[in-house]
Amino acid sequence: MTPGAAGDKVIAVRDGIIVSGGTMVQDLDYYLSATSGAICPYADLVSTDWIVKIGRAISETVFGVSIQNTGTQIP
Repeated sequence: MTPGAAGDKVIAVRDGIIVSGGTMVQDLDYYLSATSGAICPYADLVSTDWIVKIGRAISETVFGVSIQNTGTQIP
């Protein structure tokens, strides 16, 4: 994962393991954030956000990508 600055290269992952430059909470699921290019814990989702699970933190720096679009919104 990168900050997504203009001119940065992009690598797309749909399923698998990645090593992140950021710090995550081990064993916590992460979801698509309303902030462009970001992921967040479920607790950070707000009303009308779409629930799209991106994956789970295997450790503080290793992330298991397994995208699941639920097709539902936070009420």
